Amino acid sequence: MVRVFVTVDGVVKWAEISPATHESLRDGACLRNQSIGYYLRRVVKEYGSLTEENILKFINEKWVL
Repeated sequence: MVRVFVTVDGVVKWAEISPATHESLRDGACLRNQSIGYYLRRVVKEYGSLTEENILKFINEKWVL
């Protein structure tokens, strides 16, 4: 498992995600020339919490390749 962290409105949020999810997140962020943290903040703001399920939901709904 990989731990990811992000600060949203002064509060640290974190989640443990699979290496495959982390790789997808990292590669997608790189392709879009943004940091992983930028997308983790968007996940929290759009879905309310930072979980692997919400990260995958964000990737499936928002990222069109």
